Amino acid sequence: MPKYFKNWSRHWRKLGFTQKISFVILVTLLFLFPISVILTINPKQLLYPRATHPVTPPTTSPVITQCSPQPTISFIPTITPFLGSSTCLMVTTNSFIDGVVKEPYRNFFFAEAMGYNVDPDLSLNATNLPPGLSVPKELCGTSWPGGGVKRIECALDGIPTTAGSYTVNITITDNLSVTVIKQVPINILPPVCNLTGDTNGDCIVNLLDYIVLYNNFGKTVLNGPRDADFDYSKRVDILDYAIWRINFGKTG
Repeated sequence: MPKYFKNWSRHWRKLGFTQKISFVILVTLLFLFPISVILTINPKQLLYPRATHPVTPPTTSPVITQCSPQPTISFIPTITPFLGSSTCLMVTTNSFIDGVVKEPYRNFFFAEAMGYNVDPDLSLNATNLPPGLSVPKELCGTSWPGGGVKRIECALDGIPTTAGSYTVNITITDNLSVTVIKQVPINILPPVCNLTGDTNGDCIVNLLDYIVLYNNFGKTVLNGPRDADFDYSKRVDILDYAIWRINFGKTG
C-alpha cells in the first residue's frame, strides 16, 4: 500500500465521528454542486457545528396621552387639563388682586379650550364670591390667540362690602357638560380710613372702638390704633381715651 494511503488512513482514524460525517458530506457536495457554491461554505461550521438561536429585537409599548382619564367634575388647586368634546379645558387664573371694602373692584379671570375640535359654546362663571361682587355677562368675552386655542374671560365686578378671605370657584363648561372647577383665593381688606379713634377699620368712631380701648387700658401694646394706642406711645392710657372722646361719632 502506498505511503500516502497509510498516512491518510492514520489521520482518518484520528478523526472523531462528527468530523468523519462532515468530511463525507463535503465530498458528496463536491460531486453535486459547482465549486463556486462549495467555496461559500464555512468548513468550521461543518467540522464544529454550534447551535444558534434567533435574536428577537426588543419591543416597546406605545405611550397614549390624553387630557384626563375620564371627563368628570373635579375640584383642583392647580392648572389641570381635562378631556371634553375632543378639547382640553383648563382655568388659567391662579389668584385675584386684593379688594378693599367700599372701593370699586374689577378683576378679569381666564380659561382656555384647546384642540382640533374647539367647542364654540363654552361657558365661564364664578361662585362663592365676596359680598358685593358679581360676574356681569356683559364683561365676558372670547378670543382666539392661535394654535387651536380659544380663550374665554369674565370679570369679578362690584363694590365689596365685607372684609375677609374667600375662595372663589371658577367654572368652565362645554356643550357636553364637561366641567372643570378651580378654586382661587381672594382677599377683601378693611377700608382705609385713617380716621383717628377708629380701631376696627369700619370708618366710624363709636362704642366698638371704646371696647377695644377699655380692654387694653393700662397695657403695653404694639399695633398702634388697632389696639387703641392712638398716640403711638405703645401704651393705652388717658391720652388715648381723650383722643377717642374728641373723635366720637365721626365717620370717614
